[in-house]
Amino acid sequence: PRLGIEQPNDWYKVKAKDLSHSKRGYSYLKRGPHRGQLSLMVQSAFPEHDWLPWKFCPPPKGYFNSVSNQRTYLTWLFEKLGLVTSAQIANVSINKMDEYCGSAFFRRHYKNSIEVLTKLFPETEWPPWFSSRLSSSHWSVRENRITYLRWLGEQLEFISPDDWLSLTIHDFETHRGQTMLRTHYGSSPPQLLVDLFQDLCPGHPLKLWRVSRLPFSLLPHVCLLDLAEDLRVSLSIKLDPIEGAPLGLAMTPHASSLFE
Repeated sequence: PRLGIEQPNDWYKVKAKDLSHSKRGYSYLKRGPHRGQLSLMVQSAFPEHDWLPWKFCPPPKGYFNSVSNQRTYLTWLFEKLGLVTSAQIANVSINKMDEYCGSAFFRRHYKNSIEVLTKLFPETEWPPWFSSRLSSSHWSVRENRITYLRWLGEQLEFISPDDWLSLTIHDFETHRGQTMLRTHYGSSPPQLLVDLFQDLCPGHPLKLWRVSRLPFSLLPHVCLLDLAEDLRVSLSIKLDPIEGAPLGLAMTPHASSLFE
């Protein structure tokens, strides 16, 4: 076939001008009930097929004026991109939304992707830090920072308390927490952990010495004690209950000070 149509979905690639070689077909398209829109003519000719109107080039005129159609399209898009959680969905840019719909509809009618999501899916509980108008005072509340960190841990699939030691600046940048990290902790994940770790993992020791590129300012005496304790457990060294030194080992004054 001249148009290369072998299956219904091949019509998505056809444009109205491609019918110009057929005077009868082109005349019907222009003067018929479909108002020159190939997408409407094709859907009318094959009503049994499950069409995705946004895949036509261009999509039916006015199709995206319907909020219901916008929701239908975005639901399809999220599934296509393999997005499941609200956090994953909220990271989709408005350009990505337009990339698959054959037009710049969302860029023309919405300020950003957050506005799209909050208006079209109001029933979804979007975290406050996804808002482009988040108050500067939001992060000043300690409980808000803790709530964000708990959510971030879920997104990063942290299981063990020690998983928190792998936090990076990139994690905050990709999860809309860079402003909080920069404003309150100087863009330092270790500084954040010093402040909030016990709220996240009560009773668990914060082993900061395991963090790569740990700032020198965060090497207090307690870090050395944690290191000594970890070495003791991993090597199964028995401590003298009186002297506090490993049995059978000669300790220098500097080394023994770790256990004081």
